[in-house]
Amino acid sequence: NSRSGSAWIKTTDNNANILAWGKNASKKKWVFRVQNTNGVSGAIRTEVNGGYRVGDTPVNDGLWHHVVFTLENDGSPNTNEINLYVDGELGNGNTNVQNINTQTSGSAIDVHIGKGHGYHFNGEIDEVAVWNKALSADEIKALYNAGAGLAASSDSDNYTSSSNLQGYWNFDAGSGSVLYDHTGKMNHGTINGATWSDDVPITTPSSPRCTDPYAGNYDPDAIIDDGSCTDYPDNGDFSLMFDGDNDWVCLLYTSDAADEGLGVDL
Repeated sequence: NSRSGSAWIKTTDNNANILAWGKNASKKKWVFRVQNTNGVSGAIRTEVNGGYRVGDTPVNDGLWHHVVFTLENDGSPNTNEINLYVDGELGNGNTNVQNINTQTSGSAIDVHIGKGHGYHFNGEIDEVAVWNKALSADEIKALYNAGAGLAASSDSDNYTSSSNLQGYWNFDAGSGSVLYDHTGKMNHGTINGATWSDDVPITTPSSPRCTDPYAGNYDPDAIIDDGSCTDYPDNGDFSLMFDGDNDWVCLLYTSDAADEGLGVDL
């Protein structure tokens, strides 16, 4: 079936399971994890037994990241049709093609968060959701841009797939051993060993959050830059003197700068 899954994660591990279900047999299992074996170490990866799709962006830097997989079932789905997103951006890397036929009956379909087929997660996980459709790029961007403040159980902005949720665990109980499902389908989970933490993704991106480490108001926990960076070093009025012999300044090019029209044509 078509499907999507998302989570907010924070880890320094490069071999950690986020979400898994299915039988460990050819084409049957479904594992969403951080990986270190094929392509980019520390990137996200979705795999079945015999195939995988790896992302192109490391997420094991100890910061919060929004990670998503999607699969659109075209009648004969395979791992090359999986899309992976990090912080709202599509980023597919290495692929080993295998058909997909995830087991849908029996005890092997148990969904595990933080564990699966030999992998365990070391770090924080928040806001896990599973849908029975492939989310659009605009929906994924909307979920990310809202931080953890947009509940997947309610349509908002470009996100319109709340009715397709099969499980949504927002991790907001704060105590006890039950992880509550907020879809009404009663897919509640039992917490084994993991402990509650108040380290969570930013929930109000509109408040001042600066991601530039050179700025005086740099926030190392920020996941979305809102343009509020300020308080750069200022020790008076100065200029630069160039001697005409290989003196120059290199301005770091970024996709954000390009989007704002910053560029030089020579």
